[in-house]
Amino acid sequence: MKPIFLFSFSIFLLFSISNCNSTHNLKKSEQLEQSLRKQIIFHVISLNEGNKEGLEKVYAEGYEGIFPVSKFESKEDLISQLVENQKKQGIKVEIEILEVSAKSDMAYAVLDWTAISNFGTANQSELYHTKHLQIWVRVDNNWQLTRSLFYN
Repeated sequence: MKPIFLFSFSIFLLFSISNCNSTHNLKKSEQLEQSLRKQIIFHVISLNEGNKEGLEKVYAEGYEGIFPVSKFESKEDLISQLVENQKKQGIKVEIEILEVSAKSDMAYAVLDWTAISNFGTANQSELYHTKHLQIWVRVDNNWQLTRSLFYN
């Protein structure tokens, strides 16, 4: 075989392998983002239903966050407050997912977040409407919320 042919063939093989790898990474990234979007929606549904078991699956151990209306000492304390507030105030959370990036076992999401108290009653009122930055990690193949920050 001629050296030029071998060189050209080698370049072709490298390009093909590289292209397959980047296509695989793109598909994996899309799958991770899709699964994160589903977990974000599950999080909001769990909040709206006061679903303690669902919230326990969503929040990571050691979760840290800055919340507009609640202070908490631990994950368990946070979940108790969220469930109790749902029972007392009929809170409904509405979101719009503005941005999601999930290319590995760590990801982030930017949400437009609205919390409404006494939802569906004559006393319904907006508690707050703000941006929400969430940092997620994959634990045992499931997304868990590890950090969050509400900001304007």
